[in-house]
Amino acid sequence: MELIIPAIKTAAGICGRQKLQEGQSCRLSRHCVSLMTEEGTLFYHVLTGALVLMPGQEITENDRRVLTENWFYVPEDFHEEQFADEVRRIAGMMPPPAKHRTSFTVLPTTDCNARCFYCYEIGIRRFSMSPETARDTAEYIRKASGGEAVRIRWFGGEPLYNREAIDIICTELGRGGTEYESGMVSTGYYMDEETVKKAVQLWHLKEIQITVDGTEKIYNRTKAYIDADANPFERVMKHIGLLLAARVGVTVRLNMDARNADDLLVLAEDISRRFAGSPNARAYVALLHDFTGKIHRFDTQKEILMKYRAICDKLKEHGMLRQKKLPRQIRLNCCMADDDASETILPDGRIGRCEHYSETMITGDIRSGERNEAVAQQWKERFSSPECAECALYPICNRLKMCEWNRDGCTEADREIRMAELKEQMLDALREYRERKGEEK
Repeated sequence: MELIIPAIKTAAGICGRQKLQEGQSCRLSRHCVSLMTEEGTLFYHVLTGALVLMPGQEITENDRRVLTENWFYVPEDFHEEQFADEVRRIAGMMPPPAKHRTSFTVLPTTDCNARCFYCYEIGIRRFSMSPETARDTAEYIRKASGGEAVRIRWFGGEPLYNREAIDIICTELGRGGTEYESGMVSTGYYMDEETVKKAVQLWHLKEIQITVDGTEKIYNRTKAYIDADANPFERVMKHIGLLLAARVGVTVRLNMDARNADDLLVLAEDISRRFAGSPNARAYVALLHDFTGKIHRFDTQKEILMKYRAICDKLKEHGMLRQKKLPRQIRLNCCMADDDASETILPDGRIGRCEHYSETMITGDIRSGERNEAVAQQWKERFSSPECAECALYPICNRLKMCEWNRDGCTEADREIRMAELKEQMLDALREYRERKGEEK
């Protein structure tokens, strides 16, 4: 047996070494994921984060003892879901509570020049942040951060529909001595050369996510820009190139449903040809959620996975696929919504936890300083389903009950896609381990 990655330090400290009574029968942990490779079988413990390689066809008595001590084997009647909950509860008590807020999602506007048919914001009020509110926002961020460096994520609507507010907030933060950097979610339509220059110099923009729904014809039809020029698709491609040239990290999000899945495979080849040479260019595939009842559903789960994997494989072939590594800490939060160090600031100065709820679930206001802790606590309630008890991914799955992205529940496609990603991460970890060992020789 070969240890590829040791257990996460926090998990190892909480779990300790498992000790069983003599003669107690065991089974493989439900939170253990196995994967056959040319070198043998990889075993990954999703809760502890340990990754081991078993080179032989059979597990020896000594191997079984070591695996049992490290929770890969557990007693037949062991309640793993409860155990994972307890480990995460204890882990959540170990770091001190956040004293300051250092992560802000700011909506300069809820308006947008695109009219995507699938947008979850269809029907919401369209309004923009005033210059006065922008100055108040900067002052609020300065005080709430307590002198610590902050991270701002510009969101919308299309945040560049009101770039004046972004300019004011960043200028005021700089004057006040607050250290900051930012990211953005945008269509990229307005990110011309002059805007890119300002984004780097004033906004301290480090990364941006741009959604591209297909090749030229499908993209232009889907976005349906109200101020479209001759070819919005090529315009956005040009702007991605400008951002990359300025060393801003660009993540291209490919939204997929049955309507455009085959076209996205062509797009994956296209953007790889254009941008694969840049170390700051990445892309990933996301399944569209049916917020409007207008998306085109796949006939079967198998079709979803086949199309999804084909696009991912194409991106990976060219080094464009955004790939995460196996986690090296116990996951305590789902996202910004249940993270006390994060807040969302709406165009009128109200405060929430999630940009998807611009009219509801409000937790405060930048001017009053008041807080609705009851709403904040609602965001910490976990979503669960009958599948959780048997799911290998349970220790790293933190879904929130309030999140509208969980409207469809926990689907088979969700689980299979996440499992496929996890196994890719296991293989990547093994390859990195072998590379390190080779360098040591």
